[in-house]
Amino acid sequence: MVEVVYVCSPEYWRHLFLSLRTLYASGTHFDRVRVLVTAPTPPHWDIRSDKVVVEPVPDLGHHGFWMMNKAHLCRSEADVVIFLDTDTVVLRPIDAVYAGSRADLHARTAPVVQTSYFRPAQWEATLRHFGCAPGPYVSTGFLVLKNGAQKALRAAWVDLMERIRRGEGVEQVTRHADQYAFSIAAYRQGLSLQLMNDAHHAYAMLGEGHEGATVYHLGTPNFYYYYLQVERDLDLTPDDAPVKRPSFLRLHRLKNRLARKVRMKMGIDRKSRGLQRTTS
Repeated sequence: MVEVVYVCSPEYWRHLFLSLRTLYASGTHFDRVRVLVTAPTPPHWDIRSDKVVVEPVPDLGHHGFWMMNKAHLCRSEADVVIFLDTDTVVLRPIDAVYAGSRADLHARTAPVVQTSYFRPAQWEATLRHFGCAPGPYVSTGFLVLKNGAQKALRAAWVDLMERIRRGEGVEQVTRHADQYAFSIAAYRQGLSLQLMNDAHHAYAMLGEGHEGATVYHLGTPNFYYYYLQVERDLDLTPDDAPVKRPSFLRLHRLKNRLARKVRMKMGIDRKSRGLQRTTS
C-alpha cells in the first residue's frame, strides 16, 4: 500500500487543497491520501474522493513549536509513505523517485545546507553527541519512507525533538528541531538513506526553478507568489481533482506580502530602538 500523508493545521487548507490538486494531476500512484489535522474535530472540507481521509490528531506542539506534529506521519502502517508539506506542489509522478530502490528513506538535504548559515562542524558535533556516525542533514518537507521506516521512528523522533528543543547537543535551540531530530533518529535507528537531488525536490526559496522538478517546495511565506507563477506556466487546473481551486489566491498573495513587510519593518524598528538604548 502506498499512502500519501499531509500534516497541517486547519488554517492552511488553501495550501493543502492546491497541493492535493497538483498531486492528482501529477499521475503519482497512491492508494490513499491521509490528511492529519491538528484539530479536535475534522474540518468541514468539501473533498470529493474516497481516497482522501481527513483525520483529527492531537496537537503535540510544546511552547508554540508546531513542527513537532510532523511526527504524526509515523502513525501510518503503509508499505510506502510519501510525506508532503502543504507548501509543496507535485509536478511529476513521485513513483520515479523511489522506484527500484531498497533504501528505507529518500530525502534531500535541507535548504540551509546550501547557504552560508549552515555550520557543518556544529552539525557533526550534534551527531557525535547523540552517538551517530556522520551523515547529511535532510529536509522533512518531502520524504519517502519504505520498509516500515516510519514505525521505527515513532518514539525516537518525538523524544529527540524535545531534547533538542531544550538545547541538548546544539549550540542554540533551532526552529528546525524537527529536521535535526528526524535525521538523528533515522541514523540512530540504522535506516538506509537514498539522497534525493534537485530534480526530485526543488526549493523555490533557494531560487531553484520548477523546470524538471518532481516536487517543488514553495515555502510558506511566499507560497502564493510562487504558486501562481507555476500555475500560469504549467496550467495546474485539473478538473478531476477532489477539491476545488481556492478563490482569492491573488488577494492572499498580497496579504502575505504585506504581512511580511510589516514583520520586516517591525524587526528593523526593534533593532533601531535597541541601538538607541545602547548609545544613549
